[in-house]
Amino acid sequence: LFFFLMLRRPPRSTRKESSAASDVYKRQYLNRELIVLLETLGVKRETFVNIQNEYIKNCLKAASEDTSFRYIKQLNWVEYLWPLIFYATKLRPYNTDMQLVKHMVTVQVAKEVKNVRKKARVCIEKSCRLIGVCDELGVLEADEVFVQLMKYKNERILVLVGKVFVTRNPCLHPGDIRILNAVEMKEYSHLFNVIVFSSKGVRPAHNMMSSGDLDGDIYFICWDHRIFPKQEVSPSTAQVSKKSSANEYLHNNMRMVRDNIIDFFCNYFRSNYLGSISTLHLVHADKSHNGALSKECLELDRLHSTAVDFPKHGNNVSREEVNKYRVKEYPDFMERKEIDQYESKKALGIMFRSTKIIFDEAMEKYNEMSTNQVESVDKDLLIEGREKYLELAFEQYKEYAFTIRSLLKMYGVRTEAEILSGAIIKLDRIPVSYTHLRAHETSLHLVCRLLLEKKKKKKK
Repeated sequence: LFFFLMLRRPPRSTRKESSAASDVYKRQYLNRELIVLLETLGVKRETFVNIQNEYIKNCLKAASEDTSFRYIKQLNWVEYLWPLIFYATKLRPYNTDMQLVKHMVTVQVAKEVKNVRKKARVCIEKSCRLIGVCDELGVLEADEVFVQLMKYKNERILVLVGKVFVTRNPCLHPGDIRILNAVEMKEYSHLFNVIVFSSKGVRPAHNMMSSGDLDGDIYFICWDHRIFPKQEVSPSTAQVSKKSSANEYLHNNMRMVRDNIIDFFCNYFRSNYLGSISTLHLVHADKSHNGALSKECLELDRLHSTAVDFPKHGNNVSREEVNKYRVKEYPDFMERKEIDQYESKKALGIMFRSTKIIFDEAMEKYNEMSTNQVESVDKDLLIEGREKYLELAFEQYKEYAFTIRSLLKMYGVRTEAEILSGAIIKLDRIPVSYTHLRAHETSLHLVCRLLLEKKKKKKK
């Protein structure tokens, strides 16, 4: 088992391609917010269900011995299951007989199926997420973009040409999805794994997507015409006033003291309603015939824009503004057992209910695997002359086993395969807050005061 730990891919920071712009591009996933917007823009519910079923089918195929290696590569699991890929390609190609290999595939499949059911996280083959950059040469017309994808260094994969839709998370307004024209430009043939936005037009395209900019924002690009919006609506015009608490102090020649910083963060904790706003947006979009274009959703989008930019501008959202949109019942796909539920008729509800049997089967296999773990030795890893290395190997294995068992106990993780693959199914316990530990390294334990403020808020 220690053998696999030594095969782990080195940390990203130690590789040459350390910047996000030069990373290998990966296929991306739908989420609940994006599905709600696409359904509002005319994509049929059956389309989402079919794509989900196709993805789950491929996940389950990855667990079969005959097709495991091929589907693991297809599903972009190489990063998580690097030891398995190395083992399959170098030692025993297309074979997954080793117990730990089977366990790693089992937990990855269980995690993917769980994410599909709980978060509607479905992989889209013709999609990617890239950093946005500006057309400095001015060769792109308004509503044009340039995207060149490269899988490996010096290997050109694809230059997108034709219609694509682009957005940026978080996206709550249907106008955050923009249909743009991807073109090929020889002037930018040296750029890859970035999306180049035009510098022309009345309003930059990237700014129409949740008020995005080009200071490192990452954009979702899709060219799968099965989920292409049937219409396009005007982007959100929600504006946040540029008030800044820090600027006020400087303008009034006031000295920024420690208490000002504490007050700012305490105010942030008290006014952080981003999660509540996003949740209520999902509920109202599900209840309304107009989806995300309903009056309630558009107003919640405005509140969300204000809340997102609070650290920059100092404007916050009051509890009263959020409470106006509270509801007494939630759709079943949100699984709020403490609140009355109803059966959702929209895409998310249909997708949620259609995965129940498959989800139960995947979790049953995971539970069976986690309760019947038996150590075994792979004979293909035994070589002649190994005896003289056994003492050193045993010492290294003891250190490895101690580390794994400590992690299992600390976080309540059930299997070694979850630790190695990073596909954690469930954390049964959370250790002492890292924020709290760091608090004692600061002057006067400032962060501890913030945590106390947060506790007071929960009690209220």
